[in-house]
Amino acid sequence: MAQKTKIVNIKDSHTYSEVPENDFAGLVRDSTTLVAANLEVEYSHLAIQVTRTAVNLINMQTGEQCNRWPGDIVSACIHGDMICVGLHDNSLLLLHVDQDRKLLKDGKQAQFGSQISAVSMRSDSTGKSNIFLGFWQKHVIQILNTDTLERMAEIEVPHVPLSIVPWEHDFPVVHRFHLLIGTGNGHIVTMRLRSKGASFDIGERRLIYLGERPVHLQKYVDQGKENVIATGKRAVILSRSNRSVVQHHINIKDIEAVLPFNTPRFSNTLMFKLPSSLLLARIGKLEKIKIDSVSLGYDVPVSIAYHSETHAFALGCVRREPSRDEAYDATTSSFKLLDATTFEHLNSYSVPSTEEITKVCVTSLGVNDGDISSKYIAVGTAVWGEDESEPTKGRILLFTAVNTQSTFIATRNASAPILNLMLEQEITGAVVSMCGLGDAYLAVIVNTILVVYQLTRKAATNELQLKPVDQWIHNYMLSSLVVNGSDIVIGDTFQSVTLLRWTGSEIKLVSKDYETVNSLNATLDDTHIIQSNVDNNLFSYKNEEDGIQPSGRYHFGEVISSLVPGSVSTNAARGGDKALAVPKHLLFTSGGRISVISKCDDERAMKLHNIQRNIGAAFKSDHYDVLSWRAPHTSIKTFSDDIPQASGFIDGDLLLRFLELESDSPLVKKILNGTKRAERLDMEYGELREFIEELQTTQY
Repeated sequence: MAQKTKIVNIKDSHTYSEVPENDFAGLVRDSTTLVAANLEVEYSHLAIQVTRTAVNLINMQTGEQCNRWPGDIVSACIHGDMICVGLHDNSLLLLHVDQDRKLLKDGKQAQFGSQISAVSMRSDSTGKSNIFLGFWQKHVIQILNTDTLERMAEIEVPHVPLSIVPWEHDFPVVHRFHLLIGTGNGHIVTMRLRSKGASFDIGERRLIYLGERPVHLQKYVDQGKENVIATGKRAVILSRSNRSVVQHHINIKDIEAVLPFNTPRFSNTLMFKLPSSLLLARIGKLEKIKIDSVSLGYDVPVSIAYHSETHAFALGCVRREPSRDEAYDATTSSFKLLDATTFEHLNSYSVPSTEEITKVCVTSLGVNDGDISSKYIAVGTAVWGEDESEPTKGRILLFTAVNTQSTFIATRNASAPILNLMLEQEITGAVVSMCGLGDAYLAVIVNTILVVYQLTRKAATNELQLKPVDQWIHNYMLSSLVVNGSDIVIGDTFQSVTLLRWTGSEIKLVSKDYETVNSLNATLDDTHIIQSNVDNNLFSYKNEEDGIQPSGRYHFGEVISSLVPGSVSTNAARGGDKALAVPKHLLFTSGGRISVISKCDDERAMKLHNIQRNIGAAFKSDHYDVLSWRAPHTSIKTFSDDIPQASGFIDGDLLLRFLELESDSPLVKKILNGTKRAERLDMEYGELREFIEELQTTQY
């Protein structure tokens, strides 16, 4: 492919034309332009163009080339009157523009052990500047002193850094800023940095995934605020809200490059390079969250799981098509694979008309305990017979999904995965829920019975089969099933949660909670069980050797449709297990809210409790008593009626109200001092704000 640079005239007409080669002859057109910019000096008519073969200084009034510095260039950035170039011989060179003489002057040079993949620069309000370097062989970011080119800090990143953007805070803090890194495997790494003279403090990190294509970052200014646009397989705009990074999705596909574009006719505009065209667009109001609705027609999703190897959602659907006459509506059911980024249909499998898919899960199973396991998509069904009030038949189907070709970093659309049906087995009832139990077993709720199956092979045919190993019979309808290691938590509709333990050969009853009724959902981690009930309450229990002990009660205020273990960011991105609070569970409501339930140690929990108490008391006079409202609500007389306030949970939304207050607000004084001396927080305004900001950033 020819490496060229083109110049397009978009000054007047709606039809944009390419500028002839004899105009602006000083601009190099037979090589790829890495970066170009006007010299950021008032009344200067000079511009800089950096190609793979040279740095060119151009007079934009005459179109002539003023000066040229030749070199084998692999990366570059322009910052004021300085040009920083990474060379093919693993070195870095600084060039300066002499405006009076219209010359490029050599500056300092440094050698590195790896070729530079990305370079950026930053200057603060005091005039101090730094250089940020990424490398192809070493997945690190190095921060250099511009004056001496000495290394001040080194930061590890998960993949090759291809784009680096230092991003200043909206508020006037000289020594603090965000650093954004776009990587070759489709991630944005965000972190806070604080300058400490000759070094930097590296704050919490966060990963944002944009698909499997490389990510490139570009700053632009909109309505006086500096935002960052990131392009990969999908594109997002990053802005700041309450000093935290917020994502805003862009409905433009296949963006290859983007730059801010500002002329009298096209003010505050962005120019997008698409595969075969240029697009000019303005960004409207930035929303904090964008919801993309994916139409499935008459198909109603009843269960969803994520298959990481194909980067796809496995979806169980039931389809009811209205009849045109007086006959019953036609009901069918199918299992679909949708691309997790674009939601494109990849593959599907339909079951007979008398059968409905009730549950889909992704699990790893080995044929024998200890064997190498394979990843399966398990699909559970219910077969409805005539005049049956409860299904007496069902099936468990095991699929494998395999990509037909490898997916590389730059691949835009991988071929659709192939679905292979590896096993279909009839059971004596409907599959209510199921999940993997270790690497050799599958736990399945069949009507009101929990059955543990082992994947084996038939001796005669060598075909796969699910062999029942043990079962646990319950008297009521079971609603939820969660597994963590060998622990199994069952939630039933009429009573509460039950903790079971799998020994490898049998199911043992460990403990049962009888205090609450009408359980809806349950979830489990290494130390706690959390369940929701029909009165929109949350209850937590500590999982101890001799059983479960109640540890918290909290009124959430919305119908909780699902509780699952997990988080919306990786453990490393949140700072690992040493973070202020570690996300453990996700909560979904029927109204569309998604919440994160995090866990922190006892010392921090007590500190958060004291902060919550003071914030709640300060806002109580102006708003309402949030903490009293969070006390468990109930429509049935239970032990919870005697609990005056919520316990064991911290209201994160209430804590974030503090970030809305300025330091001179009267409410700040109330919060810091409390209502009496014993409630005084041993913190200043800035310390408390940083503490709550850290709590906020560990969740997402």
